[in-house]
Amino acid sequence: MIPCVRRSVHQRLYSTPSHFKTANLRPYLATNTPCVCSYSSSTSPPTPPALLSSLFDRAPSPRPPLFPLPPSSISFLREPSEFYHTLFESISRCRDRLTLSALYLGHGPMEQALVQHITAACAKYPSLQVHILLDHSRGTRGHSHHASSLTTLAPLLSLPSFSSPNVRVSLFRMPQLSGPLARRFLPSPVNEAVAVSHVKVMAFDDEEILITGANLSQDYFTTRQDRYVHIRGGGGGGGREGGRGGGPPESLACFYHELIETLGRYAVSPLVALSQEHRSVVDFQALKTELTDLFSSTSPSLPPSFSDEHVCWAMPTVQCGPLGLRLDQTLLHALLSASPSPSSASQHMSLATAYLNPPLSFLEDLQTWQQGGTEEGTEGGLQGEQQCNETGRKRGRERRHLSILCPSAETHGFAGARGIKAFIPLAYALHEQRVRKHFRPSLPPSLPLSLYRYTRPGWTFHGKGLWLLEGEEEGEGGREGEGVALTVAGSSNYGHRSFERDLESQVWLVSADGGLKERMREERASLLRECSSVGQGEGGREGGEEEEEALLRGHWKVWAPTLTTWTQGLL
Repeated sequence: MIPCVRRSVHQRLYSTPSHFKTANLRPYLATNTPCVCSYSSSTSPPTPPALLSSLFDRAPSPRPPLFPLPPSSISFLREPSEFYHTLFESISRCRDRLTLSALYLGHGPMEQALVQHITAACAKYPSLQVHILLDHSRGTRGHSHHASSLTTLAPLLSLPSFSSPNVRVSLFRMPQLSGPLARRFLPSPVNEAVAVSHVKVMAFDDEEILITGANLSQDYFTTRQDRYVHIRGGGGGGGREGGRGGGPPESLACFYHELIETLGRYAVSPLVALSQEHRSVVDFQALKTELTDLFSSTSPSLPPSFSDEHVCWAMPTVQCGPLGLRLDQTLLHALLSASPSPSSASQHMSLATAYLNPPLSFLEDLQTWQQGGTEEGTEGGLQGEQQCNETGRKRGRERRHLSILCPSAETHGFAGARGIKAFIPLAYALHEQRVRKHFRPSLPPSLPLSLYRYTRPGWTFHGKGLWLLEGEEEGEGGREGEGVALTVAGSSNYGHRSFERDLESQVWLVSADGGLKERMREERASLLRECSSVGQGEGGREGGEEEEEALLRGHWKVWAPTLTTWTQGLL
Protein backbone atom coordinates (compact mmCIF):
# COMPACT_ATOMS: atom_id res chain seq x y z
CA MET A 1 0.00 0.00 0.00
CA ILE A 2 1.24 3.44 -0.89
CA PRO A 3 1.30 5.43 2.33
CA CYS A 4 -0.50 8.72 2.67
CA VAL A 5 1.12 11.86 4.01
CA ARG A 6 -0.80 14.87 5.27
CA ARG A 7 0.52 18.32 4.42
CA SER A 8 -0.84 20.67 7.05
CA VAL A 9 0.43 22.31 10.21
CA HIS A 10 3.30 19.81 10.32
CA GLN A 11 5.05 21.15 7.23
CA ARG A 12 7.29 23.55 9.12
CA LEU A 13 8.00 21.28 12.07
CA TYR A 14 8.51 17.99 10.30
CA SER A 15 9.67 18.90 6.80
CA THR A 16 13.26 18.44 5.78
CA PRO A 17 15.33 21.64 6.00
CA SER A 18 16.31 23.04 2.63
CA HIS A 19 20.03 22.83 3.37
CA PHE A 20 19.85 19.01 3.43
CA LYS A 21 21.06 17.41 0.23
CA THR A 22 21.73 13.76 -0.41
CA ALA A 23 25.43 13.21 0.05
CA ASN A 24 27.54 10.90 -2.06
CA LEU A 25 26.99 7.39 -0.84
CA ARG A 26 30.08 6.39 1.08
CA PRO A 27 30.91 4.24 4.07
CA TYR A 28 31.48 6.13 7.30
CA LEU A 29 34.97 6.00 8.82
CA ALA A 30 35.84 7.01 12.37
CA THR A 31 38.47 9.71 12.65
CA ASN A 32 41.01 8.54 15.20
CA THR A 33 40.46 4.80 15.27
CA PRO A 34 39.03 3.78 11.91
CA CYS A 35 36.16 1.33 11.81
CA VAL A 36 36.08 -0.61 8.60
CA CYS A 37 32.61 -0.49 7.11
CA SER A 38 32.78 -2.89 4.20
CA TYR A 39 31.09 -6.24 3.94
CA SER A 40 31.03 -9.12 1.58
CA SER A 41 28.17 -8.71 -0.88
CA SER A 42 28.26 -12.24 -2.27
CA THR A 43 24.82 -12.99 -0.81
CA SER A 44 21.69 -10.92 -0.50
CA PRO A 45 21.42 -8.76 2.64
CA PRO A 46 18.56 -9.31 5.09
CA THR A 47 15.33 -7.57 4.29
CA PRO A 48 14.10 -4.97 6.82
CA PRO A 49 10.58 -5.45 8.23
CA ALA A 50 7.71 -3.80 6.36
CA LEU A 51 7.33 -1.23 9.17
CA LEU A 52 10.92 -0.08 8.75
CA SER A 53 10.72 -0.13 4.96
CA SER A 54 7.56 1.99 5.11
CA LEU A 55 9.24 4.37 7.53
CA PHE A 56 12.16 4.84 5.16
CA ASP A 57 9.87 5.28 2.15
CA ARG A 58 7.94 8.03 3.91
CA ALA A 59 10.86 9.87 5.50
CA PRO A 60 12.55 12.51 3.31
CA SER A 61 16.31 12.63 2.93
CA PRO A 62 18.65 12.56 4.72
CA ARG A 63 17.80 9.13 6.08
CA PRO A 64 19.85 7.87 9.01
CA PRO A 65 22.08 4.83 8.60
CA LEU A 66 20.89 1.32 9.42
CA PHE A 67 22.83 -1.19 11.49
CA PRO A 68 21.79 -4.85 11.64
CA LEU A 69 22.26 -6.30 15.12
CA PRO A 70 21.77 -9.77 16.57
CA PRO A 71 18.75 -9.49 18.90
CA SER A 72 20.64 -11.44 21.57
CA SER A 73 23.11 -8.54 21.85
CA ILE A 74 20.41 -6.16 23.14
CA SER A 75 19.28 -5.99 26.76
CA PHE A 76 17.14 -3.50 28.67
CA LEU A 77 18.47 -2.69 32.12
CA ARG A 78 15.85 -2.11 34.81
CA GLU A 79 17.38 -0.32 37.77
CA PRO A 80 19.78 2.64 38.15
CA SER A 81 22.12 0.43 40.17
CA GLU A 82 22.27 -2.01 37.25
CA PHE A 83 23.14 0.89 34.95
CA TYR A 84 25.97 1.94 37.27
CA HIS A 85 27.29 -1.61 37.59
CA THR A 86 27.16 -2.16 33.80
CA LEU A 87 28.97 1.10 33.24
CA PHE A 88 31.82 -0.08 35.46
CA GLU A 89 31.98 -3.49 33.78
CA SER A 90 31.99 -1.99 30.30
CA ILE A 91 34.85 0.35 31.19
CA SER A 92 36.80 -2.63 32.56
CA ARG A 93 36.44 -4.41 29.20
CA CYS A 94 37.50 -1.36 27.21
CA ARG A 95 40.93 -1.59 25.57
CA ASP A 96 41.12 0.94 22.76
CA ARG A 97 38.45 3.61 22.84
CA LEU A 98 36.04 4.97 25.45
CA THR A 99 33.48 7.68 24.69
CA LEU A 100 31.10 9.15 27.28
CA SER A 101 28.53 11.84 26.50
CA ALA A 102 26.13 13.33 29.05
CA LEU A 103 24.65 16.62 30.16
CA TYR A 104 26.95 16.65 33.16
CA LEU A 105 28.93 14.58 35.66
CA GLY A 106 28.04 14.88 39.35
CA HIS A 107 30.53 15.47 42.15
CA GLY A 108 29.55 12.89 44.78
CA PRO A 109 31.38 9.74 45.89
CA MET A 110 29.82 7.51 43.23
CA GLU A 111 30.89 9.86 40.45
CA GLN A 112 34.38 10.12 41.95
CA ALA A 113 34.59 6.31 42.01
CA LEU A 114 33.62 6.30 38.32
CA VAL A 115 36.41 8.73 37.46
CA GLN A 116 38.89 6.69 39.49
CA HIS A 117 37.82 3.60 37.56
CA ILE A 118 38.47 5.36 34.24
CA THR A 119 41.83 6.56 35.54
CA ALA A 120 42.74 2.98 36.47
CA ALA A 121 41.74 1.78 32.99
CA CYS A 122 44.01 4.43 31.43
CA ALA A 123 46.89 3.28 33.64
CA LYS A 124 46.29 -0.37 32.74
CA TYR A 125 45.97 0.31 29.01
CA PRO A 126 48.16 3.32 28.12
CA SER A 127 46.87 3.41 24.54
CA LEU A 128 43.24 3.72 25.66
CA GLN A 129 41.68 6.84 24.13
CA VAL A 130 39.11 8.52 26.37
CA HIS A 131 36.75 11.26 25.20
CA ILE A 132 34.15 12.79 27.54
CA LEU A 133 31.65 15.29 26.10
CA LEU A 134 29.57 17.45 28.46
CA ASP A 135 27.37 20.49 28.07
CA HIS A 136 29.36 23.70 28.52
CA SER A 137 26.87 25.50 30.77
CA ARG A 138 26.00 22.55 33.00
CA GLY A 139 29.52 21.15 33.05
CA THR A 140 31.01 24.37 34.42
CA ARG A 141 28.20 25.24 36.84
CA GLY A 142 29.48 25.50 40.42
CA HIS A 143 33.16 25.39 39.49
CA SER A 144 33.93 28.52 41.48
CA HIS A 145 32.69 26.62 44.54
CA HIS A 146 34.70 23.50 43.65
CA ALA A 147 31.53 21.53 42.96
CA SER A 148 31.35 21.08 39.19
CA SER A 149 31.79 18.29 36.67
CA LEU A 150 35.31 19.57 36.05
CA THR A 151 36.10 19.30 39.75
CA THR A 152 35.19 15.61 39.64
CA LEU A 153 37.25 15.09 36.49
CA ALA A 154 40.34 16.82 37.88
CA PRO A 155 42.08 13.57 38.98
CA LEU A 156 41.62 12.11 35.52
CA LEU A 157 42.89 15.15 33.68
CA SER A 158 45.36 16.34 36.31
CA LEU A 159 44.09 19.84 35.72
CA PRO A 160 45.55 22.14 34.60
CA SER A 161 48.48 20.12 33.22
CA PHE A 162 46.57 17.51 31.13
CA SER A 163 49.14 14.80 31.71
CA SER A 164 47.68 12.24 29.30
CA PRO A 165 47.35 13.15 25.61
CA ASN A 166 44.89 10.28 25.13
CA VAL A 167 42.33 11.79 27.54
CA ARG A 168 40.06 14.54 26.30
CA VAL A 169 37.20 16.43 27.90
CA SER A 170 35.09 18.58 25.58
CA LEU A 171 32.51 21.15 26.62
CA PHE A 172 29.95 21.86 23.91
CA ARG A 173 28.31 25.28 23.90
CA MET A 174 24.98 25.51 22.10
CA PRO A 175 24.60 28.04 19.23
CA GLN A 176 22.09 30.16 21.19
CA LEU A 177 24.72 30.76 23.89
CA SER A 178 27.75 31.37 21.73
CA GLY A 179 27.23 35.08 21.12
CA PRO A 180 28.80 37.84 23.25
CA LEU A 181 25.45 39.05 24.63
CA ALA A 182 24.44 35.58 25.84
CA ARG A 183 27.84 35.07 27.47
CA ARG A 184 27.65 38.40 29.25
CA PHE A 185 24.03 38.62 30.31
CA LEU A 186 23.02 34.97 30.88
CA PRO A 187 24.80 33.75 33.99
CA SER A 188 24.74 30.19 35.28
CA PRO A 189 22.32 28.47 35.70
CA VAL A 190 20.00 30.77 33.71
CA ASN A 191 21.88 29.92 30.52
CA GLU A 192 20.86 26.27 30.88
CA ALA A 193 17.22 27.28 30.41
CA VAL A 194 18.07 28.53 26.93
CA ALA A 195 19.67 25.36 25.52
CA VAL A 196 21.91 22.44 26.47
CA SER A 197 23.78 19.61 24.80
CA HIS A 198 21.63 16.67 25.93
CA VAL A 199 23.14 13.66 24.12
CA LYS A 200 23.58 10.71 26.51
CA VAL A 201 25.47 7.74 25.14
CA MET A 202 28.44 5.65 26.24
CA ALA A 203 30.48 3.68 23.68
CA PHE A 204 33.18 1.15 24.54
CA ASP A 205 35.62 0.00 21.85
CA ASP A 206 33.74 -0.88 18.67
CA GLU A 207 31.00 -3.28 19.71
CA GLU A 208 29.52 -2.17 23.03
CA ILE A 209 27.26 0.76 23.76
CA LEU A 210 24.89 2.13 26.43
CA ILE A 211 22.02 4.28 25.21
CA THR A 212 20.17 6.12 27.94
CA GLY A 213 18.48 9.30 29.10
CA ALA A 214 20.38 9.29 32.38
CA ASN A 215 23.13 11.64 33.42
CA LEU A 216 26.30 10.57 35.23
CA SER A 217 25.20 11.60 38.70
CA GLN A 218 24.42 9.84 41.97
CA ASP A 219 20.64 10.28 41.71
CA TYR A 220 20.71 8.56 38.34
CA PHE A 221 22.71 5.69 39.85
CA THR A 222 20.37 5.14 42.80
CA THR A 223 16.75 6.39 42.88
CA ARG A 224 16.02 8.21 39.60
CA GLN A 225 14.39 5.84 37.14
CA ASP A 226 15.40 6.09 33.50
CA ARG A 227 15.77 3.75 30.52
CA TYR A 228 19.02 1.96 29.67
CA VAL A 229 19.62 -0.02 26.48
CA HIS A 230 22.80 -2.09 26.55
CA ILE A 231 24.17 -3.48 23.29
CA ARG A 232 27.16 -5.76 23.49
CA GLY A 233 28.68 -7.73 20.64
CA GLY A 234 26.49 -6.02 18.10
CA GLY A 235 29.06 -5.67 15.30
CA GLY A 236 27.91 -6.26 11.80
CA GLY A 237 30.12 -9.26 11.33
CA GLY A 238 31.51 -10.48 8.04
CA GLY A 239 33.82 -7.52 7.63
CA ARG A 240 36.82 -7.84 5.35
CA GLU A 241 40.34 -7.10 6.47
CA GLY A 242 41.36 -3.52 6.83
CA GLY A 243 42.04 -0.75 9.31
CA ARG A 244 43.95 -1.72 12.42
CA GLY A 245 45.28 -5.19 11.76
CA GLY A 246 42.15 -6.34 9.96
CA GLY A 247 39.86 -3.78 11.58
CA PRO A 248 36.49 -4.29 13.23
CA PRO A 249 33.28 -4.32 11.20
CA GLU A 250 30.90 -1.39 11.13
CA SER A 251 28.94 -1.00 14.38
CA LEU A 252 26.58 1.30 16.15
CA ALA A 253 29.23 1.98 18.80
CA CYS A 254 31.70 2.98 16.11
CA PHE A 255 29.11 5.35 14.67
CA TYR A 256 28.62 7.06 18.03
CA HIS A 257 32.37 7.37 18.54
CA GLU A 258 32.37 9.39 15.33
CA LEU A 259 29.33 11.47 16.28
CA ILE A 260 30.83 12.52 19.61
CA GLU A 261 34.21 13.08 17.94
CA THR A 262 32.51 15.42 15.46
CA LEU A 263 30.81 17.40 18.23
CA GLY A 264 34.08 17.50 20.15
CA ARG A 265 35.82 19.24 17.27
CA TYR A 266 33.42 22.17 17.77
CA ALA A 267 33.65 22.17 21.57
CA VAL A 268 36.27 23.65 23.88
CA SER A 269 38.59 22.19 26.48
CA PRO A 270 38.11 22.83 30.23
CA LEU A 271 41.05 25.26 30.27
CA VAL A 272 39.54 27.34 27.49
CA ALA A 273 36.07 27.17 29.02
CA LEU A 274 37.32 28.45 32.38
CA SER A 275 39.46 31.19 30.88
CA GLN A 276 38.20 34.71 31.51
CA GLU A 277 39.41 35.68 28.05
CA HIS A 278 37.44 32.88 26.39
CA ARG A 279 36.31 34.39 23.07
CA SER A 280 36.43 31.40 20.73
CA VAL A 281 34.09 31.50 17.74
CA VAL A 282 32.51 28.26 16.54
CA ASP A 283 31.58 27.73 12.90
CA PHE A 284 28.19 26.12 13.44
CA GLN A 285 27.52 26.07 9.70
CA ALA A 286 30.52 23.78 9.28
CA LEU A 287 29.27 21.61 12.16
CA LYS A 288 25.86 21.32 10.51
CA THR A 289 27.53 20.26 7.28
CA GLU A 290 29.59 17.59 9.04
CA LEU A 291 26.60 16.20 10.92
CA THR A 292 24.49 16.24 7.78
CA ASP A 293 27.19 14.32 5.91
CA LEU A 294 27.50 11.82 8.75
CA PHE A 295 23.78 11.10 8.93
CA SER A 296 23.31 11.23 5.17
CA SER A 297 25.90 8.53 4.61
CA THR A 298 24.43 5.16 3.88
CA SER A 299 25.73 1.87 5.17
CA PRO A 300 27.49 -0.31 2.62
CA SER A 301 26.17 -3.70 1.61
CA LEU A 302 24.86 -5.42 4.71
CA PRO A 303 26.36 -8.61 6.13
CA PRO A 304 24.74 -11.97 5.40
CA SER A 305 25.03 -13.00 9.04
CA PHE A 306 21.35 -12.64 10.01
CA SER A 307 18.15 -14.06 8.68
CA ASP A 308 15.20 -11.71 8.16
CA GLU A 309 13.36 -13.01 11.23
CA HIS A 310 16.30 -12.82 13.61
CA VAL A 311 17.80 -9.38 13.14
CA CYS A 312 17.26 -6.09 14.93
CA TRP A 313 17.70 -2.97 12.86
CA ALA A 314 19.23 -0.02 14.73
CA MET A 315 18.83 3.48 13.38
CA PRO A 316 20.57 6.40 15.16
CA THR A 317 19.15 9.91 14.84
CA VAL A 318 20.05 13.44 15.83
CA GLN A 319 17.85 16.44 16.63
CA CYS A 320 19.09 20.01 16.92
CA GLY A 321 16.51 22.65 16.07
CA PRO A 322 18.98 25.58 16.17
CA LEU A 323 21.05 23.85 13.47
CA GLY A 324 18.05 22.80 11.42
CA LEU A 325 18.72 19.11 12.04
CA ARG A 326 15.37 17.37 12.59
CA LEU A 327 15.83 13.67 11.94
CA ASP A 328 13.78 12.67 14.99
CA GLN A 329 10.81 14.81 13.99
CA THR A 330 10.94 13.63 10.41
CA LEU A 331 10.87 9.97 11.40
CA LEU A 332 8.25 10.50 14.11
CA HIS A 333 5.93 12.19 11.65
CA ALA A 334 6.47 9.39 9.13
CA LEU A 335 5.69 6.79 11.79
CA LEU A 336 2.65 8.50 13.26
CA SER A 337 1.00 9.48 9.97
CA ALA A 338 1.11 5.99 8.44
CA SER A 339 -2.27 4.42 7.73
CA PRO A 340 -2.69 0.74 8.60
CA SER A 341 -3.78 -1.82 6.05
CA PRO A 342 -7.17 -3.45 6.71
CA SER A 343 -5.40 -6.70 7.63
CA SER A 344 -2.77 -5.19 9.91
CA ALA A 345 -2.43 -6.39 13.49
CA SER A 346 -3.49 -4.33 16.46
CA GLN A 347 -0.88 -1.89 17.74
CA HIS A 348 -0.12 -0.38 21.11
CA MET A 349 2.07 2.71 21.36
CA SER A 350 3.47 3.92 24.67
CA LEU A 351 5.27 7.24 25.06
CA ALA A 352 7.39 7.95 28.14
CA THR A 353 8.69 11.37 29.06
CA ALA A 354 10.12 12.98 32.18
CA TYR A 355 8.86 16.41 31.04
CA LEU A 356 5.45 16.21 29.37
CA ASN A 357 5.23 19.33 27.21
CA PRO A 358 4.58 18.24 23.60
CA PRO A 359 4.10 20.89 20.92
CA LEU A 360 0.69 21.03 19.25
CA SER A 361 2.00 19.54 16.00
CA PHE A 362 3.29 16.46 17.81
CA LEU A 363 0.00 16.07 19.70
CA GLU A 364 -1.83 16.20 16.39
CA ASP A 365 0.44 13.51 14.98
CA LEU A 366 -0.24 11.29 18.00
CA GLN A 367 -3.94 11.93 17.55
CA THR A 368 -3.69 11.09 13.85
CA TRP A 369 -2.00 7.79 14.65
CA GLN A 370 -4.61 6.98 17.32
CA GLN A 371 -7.42 7.64 14.86
CA GLY A 372 -6.01 5.35 12.21
CA GLY A 373 -3.66 7.38 10.03
CA THR A 374 -3.80 10.33 7.66
CA GLU A 375 -6.42 11.03 5.09
CA GLU A 376 -4.69 12.94 2.33
CA GLY A 377 -2.50 11.41 -0.32
CA THR A 378 1.02 12.24 -1.34
CA GLU A 379 2.26 13.63 -4.61
CA GLY A 380 2.52 10.00 -5.73
CA GLY A 381 -1.03 10.14 -7.13
CA LEU A 382 -4.50 8.81 -6.53
CA GLN A 383 -3.60 5.28 -5.57
CA GLY A 384 -2.39 6.26 -2.10
CA GLU A 385 -5.49 8.41 -1.61
CA GLN A 386 -7.77 5.56 -2.56
CA GLN A 387 -6.06 3.10 -0.23
CA CYS A 388 -6.48 5.43 2.75
CA ASN A 389 -10.22 4.75 2.72
CA GLU A 390 -12.70 5.02 5.52
CA THR A 391 -12.68 1.27 6.18
CA GLY A 392 -8.94 1.25 6.82
CA ARG A 393 -9.19 4.24 9.15
CA LYS A 394 -12.07 2.70 11.08
CA ARG A 395 -10.19 -0.53 11.60
CA GLY A 396 -7.12 1.47 12.58
CA ARG A 397 -9.11 3.25 15.28
CA GLU A 398 -10.27 -0.07 16.61
CA ARG A 399 -6.76 -1.49 16.73
CA ARG A 400 -4.55 1.39 17.83
CA HIS A 401 -4.07 2.09 21.52
CA LEU A 402 -2.04 5.00 22.89
CA SER A 403 -0.67 5.42 26.42
CA ILE A 404 1.61 8.05 27.98
CA LEU A 405 3.92 7.57 31.00
CA CYS A 406 5.06 10.61 32.97
CA PRO A 407 6.02 11.52 36.55
CA SER A 408 3.57 12.52 39.23
CA ALA A 409 4.06 15.75 41.17
CA GLU A 410 5.86 13.75 43.88
CA THR A 411 8.19 11.85 41.50
CA HIS A 412 9.02 14.78 39.24
CA GLY A 413 12.72 15.58 38.92
CA PHE A 414 12.12 19.05 40.41
CA ALA A 415 9.88 17.87 43.25
CA GLY A 416 10.84 19.62 46.47
CA ALA A 417 12.80 22.37 44.69
CA ARG A 418 12.85 25.85 46.19
CA GLY A 419 12.47 29.28 44.71
CA ILE A 420 11.34 29.63 41.12
CA LYS A 421 12.15 25.95 40.49
CA ALA A 422 9.28 24.99 42.79
CA PHE A 423 6.97 26.15 39.99
CA ILE A 424 8.31 23.58 37.48
CA PRO A 425 6.37 20.46 38.63
CA LEU A 426 3.19 22.51 38.67
CA ALA A 427 3.87 23.78 35.14
CA TYR A 428 4.21 20.22 33.87
CA ALA A 429 1.02 19.22 35.69
CA LEU A 430 -0.75 21.96 33.74
CA HIS A 431 0.81 20.71 30.50
CA GLU A 432 -0.49 17.24 31.36
CA GLN A 433 -3.93 18.79 31.67
CA ARG A 434 -3.45 20.37 28.25
CA VAL A 435 -2.64 16.95 26.75
CA ARG A 436 -5.74 15.36 28.28
CA LYS A 437 -7.97 18.16 27.04
CA HIS A 438 -6.52 17.84 23.54
CA PHE A 439 -7.46 14.17 23.30
CA ARG A 440 -10.73 14.23 25.27
CA PRO A 441 -13.12 15.64 22.60
CA SER A 442 -11.58 13.75 19.68
CA LEU A 443 -11.63 10.14 20.89
CA PRO A 444 -14.71 7.99 21.45
CA PRO A 445 -15.34 6.75 25.01
CA SER A 446 -14.31 3.25 23.89
CA LEU A 447 -10.85 4.50 22.90
CA PRO A 448 -9.53 6.90 25.56
CA LEU A 449 -5.99 8.12 26.05
CA SER A 450 -4.36 5.98 28.76
CA LEU A 451 -2.29 8.20 31.03
CA TYR A 452 -0.01 6.79 33.72
CA ARG A 453 1.95 8.55 36.45
CA TYR A 454 5.08 7.06 37.99
CA THR A 455 4.43 6.83 41.73
CA ARG A 456 7.25 4.74 43.23
CA PRO A 457 7.77 6.09 46.79
CA GLY A 458 11.08 7.85 47.34
CA TRP A 459 12.00 7.79 43.63
CA THR A 460 11.89 10.26 40.76
CA PHE A 461 11.08 9.49 37.13
CA HIS A 462 13.37 10.47 34.28
CA GLY A 463 12.43 7.81 31.72
CA LYS A 464 11.85 8.69 28.10
CA GLY A 465 11.25 6.86 24.87
CA LEU A 466 8.67 5.12 22.76
CA TRP A 467 7.39 1.58 22.27
CA LEU A 468 5.26 0.35 19.35
CA LEU A 469 4.18 -3.26 19.80
CA GLU A 470 2.07 -5.09 17.26
CA GLY A 471 -0.30 -7.94 17.96
CA GLU A 472 -1.45 -6.69 21.38
CA GLU A 473 -5.17 -6.87 21.94
CA GLU A 474 -5.48 -6.11 25.63
CA GLY A 475 -3.63 -5.33 28.84
CA GLU A 476 -1.20 -2.49 29.40
CA GLY A 477 1.53 -4.87 30.50
CA GLY A 478 1.57 -6.42 27.10
CA ARG A 479 0.37 -9.59 25.45
CA GLU A 480 2.56 -11.57 23.11
CA GLY A 481 1.47 -11.41 19.49
CA GLU A 482 2.69 -11.54 15.94
CA GLY A 483 4.23 -8.66 14.07
CA VAL A 484 7.06 -6.22 14.53
CA ALA A 485 8.12 -4.32 17.64
CA LEU A 486 9.80 -0.92 17.73
CA THR A 487 11.36 1.00 20.58
CA VAL A 488 13.08 4.38 20.61
CA ALA A 489 15.58 5.17 23.36
CA GLY A 490 17.81 8.13 24.01
CA SER A 491 17.76 11.66 25.36
CA SER A 492 14.63 13.24 23.85
CA ASN A 493 11.61 14.11 26.02
CA TYR A 494 9.42 14.86 22.96
CA GLY A 495 8.73 18.37 24.19
CA HIS A 496 9.38 21.91 23.01
CA ARG A 497 12.95 21.85 24.33
CA SER A 498 13.82 18.57 22.67
CA PHE A 499 12.42 19.62 19.31
CA GLU A 500 13.49 23.26 19.21
CA ARG A 501 16.26 24.10 21.69
CA ASP A 502 18.52 21.25 22.75
CA LEU A 503 20.86 18.80 21.04
CA GLU A 504 19.44 15.27 21.25
CA SER A 505 20.16 11.80 19.92
CA GLN A 506 18.12 8.62 19.93
CA VAL A 507 18.34 5.09 18.56
CA TRP A 508 15.37 3.39 16.90
CA LEU A 509 15.31 -0.40 17.26
CA VAL A 510 13.01 -2.45 15.01
CA SER A 511 12.73 -6.23 15.06
CA ALA A 512 10.38 -9.16 14.52
CA ASP A 513 12.45 -11.43 16.77
CA GLY A 514 10.22 -13.02 19.40
CA GLY A 515 12.74 -12.90 22.23
CA LEU A 516 13.58 -9.25 21.71
CA LYS A 517 9.91 -8.30 21.42
CA GLU A 518 9.25 -10.01 24.74
CA ARG A 519 12.10 -8.07 26.37
CA MET A 520 10.64 -4.82 25.01
CA ARG A 521 7.24 -5.70 26.47
CA GLU A 522 8.72 -6.61 29.82
CA GLU A 523 10.73 -3.37 30.00
CA ARG A 524 7.56 -1.36 29.45
CA ALA A 525 5.59 -3.53 31.86
CA SER A 526 8.22 -3.08 34.58
CA LEU A 527 7.74 0.70 34.37
CA LEU A 528 3.96 0.43 34.34
CA ARG A 529 4.06 -1.66 37.49
CA GLU A 530 5.36 1.42 39.32
CA CYS A 531 2.66 3.66 37.83
CA SER A 532 -0.92 4.54 38.69
CA SER A 533 -3.54 5.19 36.06
CA VAL A 534 -5.09 8.65 35.84
CA GLY A 535 -8.75 7.63 35.94
CA GLN A 536 -12.02 9.18 36.84
CA GLY A 537 -12.32 11.21 40.02
CA GLU A 538 -15.40 12.02 42.04
CA GLY A 539 -18.41 13.26 40.13
CA GLY A 540 -17.12 11.93 36.82
CA ARG A 541 -14.22 14.33 36.76
CA GLU A 542 -10.77 13.15 35.78
CA GLY A 543 -8.48 12.35 38.69
CA GLY A 544 -5.77 14.50 37.17
CA GLU A 545 -7.91 17.60 37.50
CA GLU A 546 -8.32 17.02 41.23
CA GLU A 547 -4.55 16.82 41.71
CA GLU A 548 -3.98 20.01 39.74
CA GLU A 549 -6.54 21.86 41.84
CA ALA A 550 -4.73 20.66 44.97
CA LEU A 551 -1.49 22.11 43.58
CA LEU A 552 -3.05 25.38 42.48
CA ARG A 553 -3.38 26.94 45.91
CA GLY A 554 -3.09 30.55 46.98
CA HIS A 555 -1.12 32.83 44.69
CA TRP A 556 -0.17 29.87 42.46
CA LYS A 557 -3.75 29.72 41.22
CA VAL A 558 -3.52 33.31 40.00
CA TRP A 559 -0.34 33.40 38.03
CA ALA A 560 0.75 29.77 37.45
CA PRO A 561 -1.40 29.16 34.30
CA THR A 562 -0.19 32.38 32.69
CA LEU A 563 3.44 31.74 33.56
CA THR A 564 3.14 28.19 32.24
CA THR A 565 1.97 29.53 28.89
CA TRP A 566 4.77 32.09 28.75
CA THR A 567 7.47 29.55 29.57
CA GLN A 568 6.19 26.71 27.39
CA GLY A 569 9.04 27.10 24.93
CA LEU A 570 11.62 26.74 27.73
CA LEU A 571 10.24 23.55 29.30
